[in-house]
Amino acid sequence: MALQEAADNLVVMRTLLVTGGAGFIGSNFVRHTLAHTDLDITVLDKLTYAGSRESLSGLPAGRCKLVVGDITDARLVDELVMTHDAVVHFAAESHNDNSLANPRPFVETNVVGTFTLLEAARKHEVRFHHISTDEVYGDLELDDPERFTEATPYNPSSPYSATKAGSDLLVRAWVRSFDVQATISNCSNNYGPFQHVEKFIPRQITQLMDGMRPRIYGEGLNVRDWIHVDDHSSAVLLIIEQGVIGETYLIGADGEKSNREVVELLLAEFGRESTDVEQVTDRAGHDMRYGIDSSKLRAELGWAPRFGNFAEGLADTVEWYRANEEWWRPNKAATEAMYARQGQWRAPRASGGHRHDRPTRLPSGHRFNRQSGGPTSPAGRPSALSVVSSDAAQSLSAEKAEDEARRSLSSWMSADISRNLSSCCRAWCAQNMSSPPPPSVTRT
Repeated sequence: MALQEAADNLVVMRTLLVTGGAGFIGSNFVRHTLAHTDLDITVLDKLTYAGSRESLSGLPAGRCKLVVGDITDARLVDELVMTHDAVVHFAAESHNDNSLANPRPFVETNVVGTFTLLEAARKHEVRFHHISTDEVYGDLELDDPERFTEATPYNPSSPYSATKAGSDLLVRAWVRSFDVQATISNCSNNYGPFQHVEKFIPRQITQLMDGMRPRIYGEGLNVRDWIHVDDHSSAVLLIIEQGVIGETYLIGADGEKSNREVVELLLAEFGRESTDVEQVTDRAGHDMRYGIDSSKLRAELGWAPRFGNFAEGLADTVEWYRANEEWWRPNKAATEAMYARQGQWRAPRASGGHRHDRPTRLPSGHRFNRQSGGPTSPAGRPSALSVVSSDAAQSLSAEKAEDEARRSLSSWMSADISRNLSSCCRAWCAQNMSSPPPPSVTRT
């Protein structure tokens, strides 16, 4: 019956509009779709810090084009939706820590942006698929044998998951009220190529590449259900082609691992001791466990993950980051400065962790720069964490520390990014220096 309903609703597709297609999951979906279909794709992406043109590099220009714009721009969205056969909606603000610091962009993008797209899909009668997260369901107890299903009640616990839950409900309402031809998928945690270094797995990989300790919240007992981004992409494409209108499908690969287990696998990949971990204060409202039951997707549409072995998929991901440092390196220092501003340079005192995290083992050719308080590469470039950290930095005046941090960044990053990071440097100085930082200085 489900397959017959899917066939009845099947639309012959030639062109897709992919929102957020320059981000992590979106760009991988674009690559997967171009490789496995004859579809042409237009990517609509705002190119915030989480999206980049480089994530779409090497794709055939005749089949993939990028439009830089905002999904809350009703006129632009209307013009694009009316010329495409289907919309695949990945665009979202998705970082929990950022949602706690400033929820407004999450409401604007995740709720208002989804509403804008739905109105255009309604007007032009265009097929719509909405990408969501398992975080809308809240969390599970560590010893609970149950997993999330399509019938699990929503119970979001952060501004991020609350706004994604809101966007899901908008889609359901537009299907029921206006007959919008839409489906929804809720996926577990993704990993793989092109993921921003602020996210858990790439952050740990790049920490280890820089000879630093990986960091985990608290004891690292929180469990996530991991899926390789290629498997997510294949599932979404199948749902677009065969999914029943109005239905929700959960996507997961039976990859439940605690954060500590993930870090221990990565430490083994780098030849490090399993205890070589830095603990940081847990974040507010940190969900304990996610677990996906994807049996509906597998039984009704015949989907199965290709990366069934998490350790193998993780090893492949490590190799990608090793081979593509030029892609992630420009964002690393900015990310660590952001975490420093949020206080993540201090481990919980009860855990006995170090207040400052110097490299436990520097990569070949790197050295510890006592002036800037961090490692530098053979070329003299700051190695990820030289923006902050070290006892040496405490002996500097607040003004000199801020200036050193800004100069170490601006030597290899663009002036625009450096200017944005000055506030991060000041915030770190304010938290870690005995004297207050000087007034903000504008670069010339």
